Amino acid sequence: MRSLLVSAILFQFFFGLTACAPAAEEREGLGQSQSIYDAPTMLGEPLPEAEEQSPSTPPDMESATTPVTEIPLEPLQPTPEMSAFGCPAEAEALAFTLPTSSGNAITGLPVQTGNFFLEGPVWIDGSLYFSQIRDYGDANTPNPAQLLKYTPQGSIEEVVAGAGTNGLAVNGAGLLIAASHKVGGIVSYDPSDFSKAAVVISDSYGGSRFNSPNDLTIRSDGTIYFSDPDWQCSGCGHQSVKGVYKISPGGTPELLTVLQSNPNGISLSPDEQTLYIGGDQLAAYPVMADGSIGAGSAFGDNFFQNSDGLAIDCAGRVYVTTGDASVKVFAADGSDLGSISASGARNVAFGGVDNSTLYIVGTGGSVGVLYAVELGIPGYPY
Repeated sequence: MRSLLVSAILFQFFFGLTACAPAAEEREGLGQSQSIYDAPTMLGEPLPEAEEQSPSTPPDMESATTPVTEIPLEPLQPTPEMSAFGCPAEAEALAFTLPTSSGNAITGLPVQTGNFFLEGPVWIDGSLYFSQIRDYGDANTPNPAQLLKYTPQGSIEEVVAGAGTNGLAVNGAGLLIAASHKVGGIVSYDPSDFSKAAVVISDSYGGSRFNSPNDLTIRSDGTIYFSDPDWQCSGCGHQSVKGVYKISPGGTPELLTVLQSNPNGISLSPDEQTLYIGGDQLAAYPVMADGSIGAGSAFGDNFFQNSDGLAIDCAGRVYVTTGDASVKVFAADGSDLGSISASGARNVAFGGVDNSTLYIVGTGGSVGVLYAVELGIPGYPY
């Protein structure tokens, strides 16, 4: 479901079937022994209402900037192009073999001043896009980040300097949708022309900027779900909570839950009936027809904590980066299928010719690490 952008790839796949210690800023707040049931506010209890405040002026951003244009978000009408991902039915029956290693790292990442890590991979039209973020910074200034593009058998290039992005996704119209700690909100880019200004979809709740939007996922009707901790700019936001929000097409942000003290990776199941949210503890939430969510419950190992970025394959398996040099894999029912060794892993996405390559990004050296693991199972592009 979610996007037609990879449907052609998966169509070809279907008919061809007869295949570094984590950085302090991003990991801040993790490693605690907090249970999902010890959360400060549980679903079912009233969520805090947004305080009406005058919009604040964001602090100075990094010197290399890209113009940002804010336009009214027009109502978005769901279309067939937005709803059919194209996972072949046979994907669920494909043999799944867990690789033991992430293989060799892909080289050629641009060198920056300072230490950087990689985040938020998304596969769009034959290329992998991801954010390269500095792993430290002034609490009141968003950490510098640039948007990079990797084309297999090609090079890695910088497509937006000073983007200030973290998690990335792609919508049904083919736009790259980004969680921006620079803007303090959700923005979009046109991958066919990165010289165009980023468009702000939303940068405030209750009149104040978000803290540091971290990761996002998009339902096939265009609804955006995103997490808002404060790791990349702890002093930038003016929200009283670190929550998870949704933005319906043409609507305004709605606070869904503050269950995690610092929510992190977020992803939808293939049938869009479950929303997975990482952070203090990986949790699963039922998704209602109107896009709201029900009460969450621990997913997978009840003691599994410190989860970062997530990915989903066409059989509903959940791939979770853990901050302990591995990618954990869970079946759709939550059973543990094992781990893929990947030093510094922080986020994952599927891509490649038939969308069966698992790309892993994370922390390593001064520029970050990028791995490509062939799984033989198609999956979602972010």
